[in-house]
Amino acid sequence: MTALIGFVLFGCITFIGMNIYNSYKTRKIFYDDFILFLQNLDAEIGFFQNKLNQIFDAKIYHKDFQNLIISAQKSIYSLENNLNDWFKNQSIINDEQFFHIKEFFLKLGRLDVTTQKKEIENLKNYLEECILIVKDELNKKGKLSFNLSIMLGLAVFILVL
Repeated sequence: MTALIGFVLFGCITFIGMNIYNSYKTRKIFYDDFILFLQNLDAEIGFFQNKLNQIFDAKIYHKDFQNLIISAQKSIYSLENNLNDWFKNQSIINDEQFFHIKEFFLKLGRLDVTTQKKEIENLKNYLEECILIVKDELNKKGKLSFNLSIMLGLAVFILVL
């Protein structure tokens, strides 16, 4: 019976550590998706010249980034409110990063092609800097929390036995 309780406690503690690790991993996936979106957008604007709705309809992104695209795809008149609502319901990016993303979407489609390509490149460079920070956090904090949760779980398991 005590072994079962120890095993359950080990599983719960490890689950918590895995969730912390996954939160860092989700941020990295979000930024990777955003850069992929910007690369597709750059190619579409420069070469294919499809409408923005056709570009937004691509279903190649993960859930968190797809929710941002859905918010950005809505009416131009309520775009800022939609983006603000999306930001309130997420925990992936901070205020400064949201400001850059919101400014990008508010300018999207309102500028000439050359200026839009520059805006895409500027945001892509900014997001690549963010990816470096997130990768560092994932490797340090994410893996550390996961490994510590396994060790703590094992320690609790041993103490219960």
